[in-house]
Amino acid sequence: MTMACSDYLTILNIIVAFLGVLFVLVTIYEYWKLRTLRADFEEYRKQLAEDLYRSQRAQQQLIASYQITDPKQRIELATSAAGLDPDSFNVWNTIGWAWLELNEPTRSVEAFREAIRRHPNDKAGYFDLAYAYLKLESPGMALDALEQAVVKDDTSRHDLQGNLLFKELPDNPRYQRLFPPR
Repeated sequence: MTMACSDYLTILNIIVAFLGVLFVLVTIYEYWKLRTLRADFEEYRKQLAEDLYRSQRAQQQLIASYQITDPKQRIELATSAAGLDPDSFNVWNTIGWAWLELNEPTRSVEAFREAIRRHPNDKAGYFDLAYAYLKLESPGMALDALEQAVVKDDTSRHDLQGNLLFKELPDNPRYQRLFPPR
């Protein structure tokens, strides 16, 4: 049984029609996905704008807290900033230093630990925590924090040299190991 030329054309027409329908279905699907993506993007844009606004408000409050001389008021304003944006840079360090001014090193340790939890690669949190531990007369814990700072950021070694906050540590062998010979 042989097929006539018209039979081949009929099969070709069916294949072309099928591909056309398939193309239309793919186009409809992609249009639907694009609309969904556009809606998701718009939602993301709104969320980003809200987050940026909260972050800016928190930073403004934090900057304002630097001008306040009363540590209790500074804690109150910085805590308010943390309520707006708990990941706001330096907010927990500011709270911790205010607690130190109030001679509350235990509370400052909590704040500095929160700073480290939220910004684990920022060496300042480790330095601040080490200083609070020295105020608690825990040089071993202070050295733990300084060692972590060096592990996170090797430039911490340079920052430690001659740092007056840690003037009681240079004779400690663990402290000396932070500065390997070159």
